[in-house]
Amino acid sequence: MQITANHRRTALRAFMDREGLKTRTWEEAAGMNGTLRKFLEGKSKTMNDATYIRLAEAAFKFCGRPVTTTELQVSQKPVELRLTYEGDRDSDVRQLDHHPQVSHSGEKENTLKVFESSPGGDAGGFLMERVSVHRVGKPTRIAERDDVFAFHVVTNDMAEKFRPGDMVIVEQHRAPRETDYVLVEMKSEPPALRPMLLKKLITAGADKITLAQLKPPKEFDVDRKKIERIYRVMEIVDLV
Repeated sequence: MQITANHRRTALRAFMDREGLKTRTWEEAAGMNGTLRKFLEGKSKTMNDATYIRLAEAAFKFCGRPVTTTELQVSQKPVELRLTYEGDRDSDVRQLDHHPQVSHSGEKENTLKVFESSPGGDAGGFLMERVSVHRVGKPTRIAERDDVFAFHVVTNDMAEKFRPGDMVIVEQHRAPRETDYVLVEMKSEPPALRPMLLKKLITAGADKITLAQLKPPKEFDVDRKKIERIYRVMEIVDLV
């Protein structure tokens, strides 16, 4: 499914209705002068990525929670923000697991885990803690899936595709293909803090894989013996 300008207008209006946002107020907070209004009125055909980032940053001031550019472009259920703890609720240790979350009613939780990420690691990578920082509402198309999770981009080596602050959703059960964007989890000790690589998969061989970054353009090989797991990055067409 292709995401059209009208899809994006519908998502923006739904977000504004949910959060009680007015066009002029949102524009002023984002430092804009008519850009959002013209797009909503159909006087302009598109808004660029930088504009959506500014709108997401401004929305945070009103919503009191992280707002992603995907949320502003894809109609979805309201976001629920909360910390999830295992064991003692007074403990500051929040454990990551990849198992389906079950509510007291026996139904799977319709929320998406967002894991902690921070700069660090080799080859333009970053570190991901096995910590569920918060949850956000799942886009409609993946509402029933329990094999997906998300993280925020903290590096700029893929900036033409993923910018720092963007939320990226990955899936665990669908094997990536060559040319897919992937999240590569590297082996490490302790396992609670994993080096990660967000890259484009060029080739996948038995002994090594070849990855590419976008900024600056570069390809490099990674020994499969050093890899714990490879996740496929979900595109916007996978989510609606």
